[in-house]
Amino acid sequence: MASKMEINTTTRIIFLLMVIIVGRSIIKIDKVMTASITKEMTEKTNDFSNKVKGLEAEKRPIELEAARTTDWEEDSKLPGIPIKGFKVIGERNSGTNYMQGLLEGAFPNYTSNYPEGPFKHMFGHSLFQESYLKARNEIATDIIWVFMVRKPCDWADGMFRKPHHICPPTKPSDCKELITGPVTGYGDLNGITREEFMNLPMYDSAELSDGEVLAYSNIFKLRAHKLRKMKQIMDLFPHRSIIVDYEVVKKAPGVFIHDLVQQFNFTVDPTFNSGGSSNRIHSAMCLNEKEWVIAQKNIDWSMEGLFGHHNLQCHQCSGKNLGY
Repeated sequence: MASKMEINTTTRIIFLLMVIIVGRSIIKIDKVMTASITKEMTEKTNDFSNKVKGLEAEKRPIELEAARTTDWEEDSKLPGIPIKGFKVIGERNSGTNYMQGLLEGAFPNYTSNYPEGPFKHMFGHSLFQESYLKARNEIATDIIWVFMVRKPCDWADGMFRKPHHICPPTKPSDCKELITGPVTGYGDLNGITREEFMNLPMYDSAELSDGEVLAYSNIFKLRAHKLRKMKQIMDLFPHRSIIVDYEVVKKAPGVFIHDLVQQFNFTVDPTFNSGGSSNRIHSAMCLNEKEWVIAQKNIDWSMEGLFGHHNLQCHQCSGKNLGY
């Protein structure tokens, strides 16, 4: 009769043999499954690759054709076209007159107010129509577009102090009488605070529809509309558009002219003298709490960002230029 030790040893040997057999079976099954899965994945990958190649083959002629007709491709040819002049575009109190004078002094052989294009202040309650932009794209390829901008709250204060071409906000019907003659707007804001001005409907000069004067809900909505019109032109001529901050260029006009020379190979008039920094540098505008809230609520900061502005440029603070 076998001893207990012999039985235990035999049992262990049988168990080890079963483990080895089962292990080999698992490895064999795993190899078979792995090979099957690998084959299936390879087939699917090859099938997907063939489909992609087919799609690329179908798509490539379209992409190449689009590349030949894209605005960027056409615009890249513009440096070879002689430049005839500049077109300065911007809102009132944004330095358009200053820029025109600077360009005329530096480059007297080029007009600073090229006749092609909209009036520099872009009056008109609607955005530019597609037909208008298409015409510009065909005939205005030989000018440089200079877009003048100013920090939104500083600009609003400028419009409050000098409301060029703004119909009387308290009596917009008077705007009809101003269309045939020069419009300044001076004296229209007697007794109105800057806070009230920021919150009043704005009636732009000569904006009539069926005899009715068209209004913007406030000065900042008017500004956003003008920025959108500027962007329409910028998108049309990305290589010939320059955004200029009024306050920045006044501090270093010579640098601006130098940059134009470097970029477009202009020749500066030998008698030109930029005169250095302007004596009319405006200090940062301080808003009271109510003005600041009105501004932050109504300014289109997304659009402003495309022109280099952000909400920290409107300051709520105490200072001598508070508009109480």
